[in-house]
Amino acid sequence: MPLRSIQSSQRAPRQIMVRVDGVTASAVLTLGGTDVSLTDTGTGDYLLTFAKAFSRVPVVMITCQATAGDVIATIGATLTASAVQIRCWDATDGTTAKDALIHVIIIGYDSADQI
Repeated sequence: MPLRSIQSSQRAPRQIMVRVDGVTASAVLTLGGTDVSLTDTGTGDYLLTFAKAFSRVPVVMITCQATAGDVIATIGATLTASAVQIRCWDATDGTTAKDALIHVIIIGYDSADQI
């Protein structure tokens, strides 16, 4: 069977996969360390800065791997073409910041226009 080309209106896509271990004494990147830098700005509060900025704001998907009870993650106040802030919370009350092991997929584009 011959291969067919797949067409997309998005140009120059790029994706980054990151794993943040925030339950260690100081949060560390265990995956994606060449694509982003990590700043641990407090309990359950992580800033990922992209090594190469996207041309426009990317899509960010987050999931938590619970290590000590239920944890939820949200995108914080920062979501730009060059960085994303991730906030983690205790799922039992939704307001108490909590360190966590999180997995992040970032999908963005290196072209500002669409076809």
